[in-house]
Amino acid sequence: MRNDIIDVFNQLTDSQLADCELFKNLILLHYEKFKFFYSIIECVCLKTIQSITCLEKPQVLKIFIKFNNEKEIKNFVKIFNDSNKRKLCKYFSLKIEKNGSYLNISIENNGISREEEIYEDRFN
Repeated sequence: MRNDIIDVFNQLTDSQLADCELFKNLILLHYEKFKFFYSIIECVCLKTIQSITCLEKPQVLKIFIKFNNEKEIKNFVKIFNDSNKRKLCKYFSLKIEKNGSYLNISIENNGISREEEIYEDRFN
């Protein structure tokens, strides 16, 4: 897997493109969450990741990353915890849980009901 925003997006939507609902919802409801997620993982070598999938609900984007091994999960969590990117986002709350060889990331609206409010806040 290359370290490319398009590749990450394709990984997230690949298994569910048959009905295009996930693709559409990622663009319309979760675009800022996706950009936030990508800003976190762009510094990680994506060769250590086997797969990235997701589920979405109106205010939550849940991302499941399967790593090659336990060491890679620990490295990712360390990079994530050392990153200042987490502090840069006042619009989303982020939860990370380890589940076997998966790392589950939940990005949820924080103080906003929909992502459009981010743009409204920036212009006011």
